[in-house]
Amino acid sequence: MDKVICDIRLKLLRQAARKVLPDGYWENHLGDCHLTFDDGPFPETTPYLAELLFEKSVGATFFFTGENARKYPELVRTVVEAGHQVGNHSYSHLFCYAESQEAFRRSLELTNNYIEEASGKRPVVYRPPFGIIDKSRALTVEAMGMKLVYWGALAEDWQALGEVEVVRRIDKQLEPGTIIVLHETEKNRSQCLNATGMVIDRVREQGFEFDAIAHKAHD
Repeated sequence: MDKVICDIRLKLLRQAARKVLPDGYWENHLGDCHLTFDDGPFPETTPYLAELLFEKSVGATFFFTGENARKYPELVRTVVEAGHQVGNHSYSHLFCYAESQEAFRRSLELTNNYIEEASGKRPVVYRPPFGIIDKSRALTVEAMGMKLVYWGALAEDWQALGEVEVVRRIDKQLEPGTIIVLHETEKNRSQCLNATGMVIDRVREQGFEFDAIAHKAHD
């Protein structure tokens, strides 16, 4: 019963969010899924994810925080050189209302700068921490040349759920064009890596493939 309640809650959360949040990118209408990772980079996960994605021939989008990009510029570079997209996920993962409009803008700019310095690529997509943003800050994102990217299949895998439960939750939300959200963490390395491989296999078993967000989010 707890699993059923969790599945219903995640579904209703997304439905409610789409009604109240500013316009952004929620799904790929052409049908391919998007695989995304939040909160990195981390030495415990990022390079190994890059290897796994290479083995599976999958392109992904990594939403990095500025503070982690500053700490690990070589990991930002590794991801970009592997052909993946890097997006902005704020500087220090603060809830958007926790900082002023100007501080929010500086956070985005600083994060973009660290990512560009490390990789030569400036982010064109932004995912707000906790998936929440207001209209005025959404306009700031747009003015800075970035597109808001939300979520589709969410497992809340920043918690130690175990890879089987992470995959089960994602599987329950899979549809054509779903944006899949997984999380890098320092503590749950094996869960992150194992769940990623299993999710990729499950998506393909359902007849879907993967596509990059970059050009789709700007259509």
